[in-house]
Amino acid sequence: GVLIGDGRDFDEVWVHAVPGTDAYESFLSDPDVVEAIRHRDAALTDGYGMIVGEAFSDFPEVSDPPENEVIEQRELQVGSFVFNARVAGPENGELVLLLHGFPETSLAWRAQLPALAEAGYFAVAPDLRGISPGAQPPDVEDYRMHLIVEDILGMADALGREQFHVIGHDFGAIAAWEVAATAPERVNTLTAFAVPHPDPFIEEARDPSSCQYEASAYFETLTPAGSEQAFLANDGAALRMLFPGLPEGVVNEYIEVLSTGDTMRAAVDWYRANTSGRELSLWNYPYGDISVDTLMIWGDGDGAVCREPVESTGAFVTGEYRLEILEGVDHWVPERVPDIVNPWILEHLAGADFI
Repeated sequence: GVLIGDGRDFDEVWVHAVPGTDAYESFLSDPDVVEAIRHRDAALTDGYGMIVGEAFSDFPEVSDPPENEVIEQRELQVGSFVFNARVAGPENGELVLLLHGFPETSLAWRAQLPALAEAGYFAVAPDLRGISPGAQPPDVEDYRMHLIVEDILGMADALGREQFHVIGHDFGAIAAWEVAATAPERVNTLTAFAVPHPDPFIEEARDPSSCQYEASAYFETLTPAGSEQAFLANDGAALRMLFPGLPEGVVNEYIEVLSTGDTMRAAVDWYRANTSGRELSLWNYPYGDISVDTLMIWGDGDGAVCREPVESTGAFVTGEYRLEILEGVDHWVPERVPDIVNPWILEHLAGADFI
């Protein structure tokens, strides 16, 4: 059911509901609840108890970013698809592809693009298949991970680059791992935020007694028919709860993009196409060892990814490997603490010694 506290303090306001249920629709129709959500004063737990929207006060608050003239908008033609992208930096610099996760867009990399550009890299953050309006095929199977990886390699081709660095967060991190696994000769370095190597991630999620089995329950919340409408209801109230402490203007842009046309359906199809129950179901699994030099960054406040597969990832990387664990940081690491992670990225890309 639904439990709403009376106070304005975050910890007194909680919601426990499953999208698509009567209880969920009831709480989203309550104006007081919607107002609390908009002010980040509520949290949503899915039907399995996972906290989806986490305590606003627990994580560093993020300020609205100033307008940055370094970042430009561009379109990339890959086959029959047209991808929107944010780009920054000199075009003769080493290419860095930055892959966003769910439910975000290339705006998630607004703090990394200028830093990479200043360091001389040509940084390109595309809106991936399903998010770009020109790349929204109709069928669930069109969103299988190996097809998204083909898009990414096609973007590098469209930019005239044989090799590139790849950085991914959340779903984009899974794509980045698969790019490194299937085309290692094209990848200079891999940086993965939040999501570890898929092999230990899947293995942990298969164990009903594991932390990851519980944490991955949100897969089962996203994949039912009609879930996209439930998440978009009441001006994206449920989606807003996923971003505690992120700037309202940024969250509004995410909601606006996802609410346009068929975008939210396509975004959710990422999960319908690549999960089975509470585990990833990937075309190229198992990936085996990754030979590319890899930087893994994870926050220990992440409610979607547990420590065990993160700490196991080093055993699946034969290239140089560095793991950074951030205390008190949640899932949205690149946006939450760019001042900490940007120097790590630049060190990694430049081939600095690993500690």
